[in-house]
Amino acid sequence: RGYVNRREANESQELWFSRRRGAVFAHADTYCTAAVSLQLSGRKRWRLMPAPPLASSADLVDYHDGRIYGSGKWKPAFEGTVEEGEAIVFPPGLFHETFVPEDNSPCTASSTFQLQLPAPSGYVRAFLPSLALSHLYSEGHC
Repeated sequence: RGYVNRREANESQELWFSRRRGAVFAHADTYCTAAVSLQLSGRKRWRLMPAPPLASSADLVDYHDGRIYGSGKWKPAFEGTVEEGEAIVFPPGLFHETFVPEDNSPCTASSTFQLQLPAPSGYVRAFLPSLALSHLYSEGHC
C-alpha cells in the first residue's frame, strides 16, 4: 500500500497558491480516487457536498467550476477551516469550494494529490446512483 500511494501522490501532485480573499468556485474533480489537500501555509475555508441525488441523466449537474450554483442543487453539507500543517481528504465526486479569509497571510500555499488506497468503496456504494450519472462516468473518467 505504501509504494502505490507514494507513486500516486508523486505523480498527481499539484501546488496551489492563493491571495487573501482568493476563492475556488464549487466543483467536483475528475479523480476516481481519494484526494488530499495539505495546507502548507496560511489557512483555507472549505465547504463540501456529496454528489446531489439524480433521478435520471436529465438531472445531470455541471461539475465544472461554479456551474452548480445556478442549478439550485448547491447545498453544502460540511464546512470547516484547514489550518497550516493540516490536511483534508475527500472522496471522488465530492463537490467542494474554498475561500482564503481576509485575515490570512498575504499568500497561502497548499498541495493536492491523490491516493489509490484504500479504495473509497463504501462511499462509492453509498452514492453509486448519483456517481453513475455524474461526470466521472458520463465523461469516461472512471
